[in-house]
Amino acid sequence: EIYKEIVDQAAMPREGVLELMDAAIAEEGLAVGICSAATKAGFEKVVNSVVGPERLAKLDVIIAGDDVTRKKPDPMIYDT
Repeated sequence: EIYKEIVDQAAMPREGVLELMDAAIAEEGLAVGICSAATKAGFEKVVNSVVGPERLAKLDVIIAGDDVTRKKPDPMIYDT
């Protein structure tokens, strides 16, 4: 619970990331997604807090480390 509170209060996107995501989402025919080597449980709260549920709903794919069999530094998560 403490972690969730900290994320809600302190997690911020890097400058320009949300604008870039919005532009990519608006681009017809362009697939947009997020991938993270963290487990889905580990990054879901951060992504929901930073990116927001409305934007997330527009993504084509969200892939977490537990969705692939090979982790960093293997590029499998990007090739999925």
